[in-house]
Amino acid sequence: MKRLNGIIIFPAILAMVVLSQSARCETISLPDGIEPVAIAADGFGRFFVLDESGAISAIDTNGAVVASLEPASSAAGIVDITDIAFSAGWLYLADYGGGALFVTDRTLREPTRISLDLDGESIRPEKIAVATNGQILIVDPDRSGPTLFQSWKDPSPRTLSLPANGGDAIRAIDFDRTTKEFFLLTEDRAYAFSLFGALESRYIAPDSSFLPIAAFVVGDRLAIIGKKDVALLVDGDFEILPLEYDILAASQDIVGRIVMVSEKYIIVRERFE
Repeated sequence: MKRLNGIIIFPAILAMVVLSQSARCETISLPDGIEPVAIAADGFGRFFVLDESGAISAIDTNGAVVASLEPASSAAGIVDITDIAFSAGWLYLADYGGGALFVTDRTLREPTRISLDLDGESIRPEKIAVATNGQILIVDPDRSGPTLFQSWKDPSPRTLSLPANGGDAIRAIDFDRTTKEFFLLTEDRAYAFSLFGALESRYIAPDSSFLPIAAFVVGDRLAIIGKKDVALLVDGDFEILPLEYDILAASQDIVGRIVMVSEKYIIVRERFE
């Protein structure tokens, strides 16, 4: 591995290792009819899965739907939910079509609308990440960069700046509970930002076949999760660990476990090794 001006570059040839089955893993079958595009978890056995239709299902550890939210039947005026995030007991819904955030609890009761304005214009959140202290990071593809709010009432949010060679559009954003950093992922890069909005680290993927979906610190190791593999930083070098299923989305619960979703399963891992 090479390190240049704070940039970690994956080596051209990466070690391939088999993902240890001893790394504690829980697999939960998804109910029929759900086509997941995003997932969040409360850390107490409830998983929130966003379907491509915009519906949200709360699923327990037995794979049963215990609550659901259908935007079409909601009186809150939801238009188009594109991402979700869970923090401090609340589930945040990014309504890109409606230009607003919505907040509900783990029972998916009727959501409350939060309007976010910047320079007198409404922000249209396509992707969202929420820190444990209430800070909210939003990606609006119509704006020059991600927007960091100190809270939903912040009148002067900060626009984060990516390097000029930052690659394509942002694929995903996450908040890591271990390092207290926001991770932003493009087609071939991962960026770590502090809670103050400062760029702290940059990671470059090995090639175009590795498509980053999420990034978190698991234990004391950085894990960049792709569709089929995890790039795990071990002893100063990245190793590629194949996953059991093709991953569509991933998040981190409040106790630091990684929660992933495939077409048919929710997969919960305490670590990768």
